[in-house]
Amino acid sequence: MTVYLFTPDGRLRSTTPVTITSNQSGQWWTATARDGTAVFKGLYPGAYTLKFDGAGVWFARTGAVQRASVKPGQMAFGKFDITTRGGWVTGNVVDGGDPDVTMAGAQVRLFDRAGQLVASSVSDADGLFSLTGQLASQEGMTVVVGPKANSGGWMQGGMWCKFSEGSLEPVGITTGEETYVGDVELQRSTDKDQPEQCLANARAGRR
Repeated sequence: MTVYLFTPDGRLRSTTPVTITSNQSGQWWTATARDGTAVFKGLYPGAYTLKFDGAGVWFARTGAVQRASVKPGQMAFGKFDITTRGGWVTGNVVDGGDPDVTMAGAQVRLFDRAGQLVASSVSDADGLFSLTGQLASQEGMTVVVGPKANSGGWMQGGMWCKFSEGSLEPVGITTGEETYVGDVELQRSTDKDQPEQCLANARAGRR
């Protein structure tokens, strides 16, 4: 039997194991779904239930394989709908000393109320970020932004300026919906090696 796995956005694109169970005998088979297609061989006749353990942004689900009943000596084709995706958080990383300047390559992390890391990303060329995963509705989350990996700074106004972490809280998300948090500021470092002009720019940006 070939089973096609669909999300509301189309075929499932993740590679993930799925399990089907015979409704008649209770015996089960596991196969790897690739590009939304899983193939099972040697099945007993009858209807089947599929167990999807979750993948990417999509939550786990167990349900009937639709439009398929295995018959001796025949191929069967079925459909399984994956219905629920996690919430996601979007925003923009900016220079805390000059909020009109966006920051590409910044590290972005999302923590839940208990302080556990639940998602991470890197801001794109325009400073935009998206934090995704199997994120259920919840409150009290925190977005933390930091300098790009193995760097600690950016060229700003002709100077190499150092930056430290910035954060935004509280953040709440809803299952299956986008939460836009707007600008999240990276803070200008006050390290003793920070160029004076970077500190001056930071002060000027807050006037």
